[in-house]
Amino acid sequence: GPPVHQPVTAELVAWNMVMHHLPPGHPVGGSGMLSVALAGRFASDGGTLRLGDPATRVEVGASGVHAVQTATGDRIPCRAVVAGCHILETVDLLGGQLLNGTARKVSVGNGIGMVVRLGTSALPSYPSAAGPEAWGGMQLLAPSRHALRAAWADYLLGRPPTEPIPLVMTFSAFDDTIAPLGRHNITIWAQWHAYELSTGEHWDDIAEREGRKLVDAVDRAAPGFADSVELMHGQ
Repeated sequence: GPPVHQPVTAELVAWNMVMHHLPPGHPVGGSGMLSVALAGRFASDGGTLRLGDPATRVEVGASGVHAVQTATGDRIPCRAVVAGCHILETVDLLGGQLLNGTARKVSVGNGIGMVVRLGTSALPSYPSAAGPEAWGGMQLLAPSRHALRAAWADYLLGRPPTEPIPLVMTFSAFDDTIAPLGRHNITIWAQWHAYELSTGEHWDDIAEREGRKLVDAVDRAAPGFADSVELMHGQ
């Protein structure tokens, strides 16, 4: 989450470096196809996938985890639990129990970012990097390091960023299964956006305004992009 000029961000610096050597993959058909592939692999390894019956409690004893209780009242004995949910949800599932007699302190920051999903009639056209090379990777549209630090300063102050820094992902440029013919599915991710705002505003009330700021930020780097937006959904 924090920018790489902040302390304790070496892991993020290394992650960024690795991505240049081993780019992240994209499942054909969209991110949901990764879940389908994982479920298939799990079944082929003899696992049973249980849907619609979430865990409500993880039982922990002196020797560690020994069972999971579900919403339907079932109790499933186990030797280990892999929790893919939010860390705070995992803590709630443990019900205040201690792991191996050691209390764990969990600290969660004030949000991290905002995502806008767009349906467009065209891909962004960057004057300095046109064509497939521009669309094949994630496009960080930061005009300067100062702009990055200014957005981070707004986050620390609990304000929506005056000039958000967009990270554009144009998956439909190389996966024609996720958008209709002649249309595109574009994701804009931006950090940093504080979850709790010091301005007294609420995200439900300003989501459209802040989403439009992201579109406008892309438009400054790719003139004409804003006119291609037909649908917008913020998260």
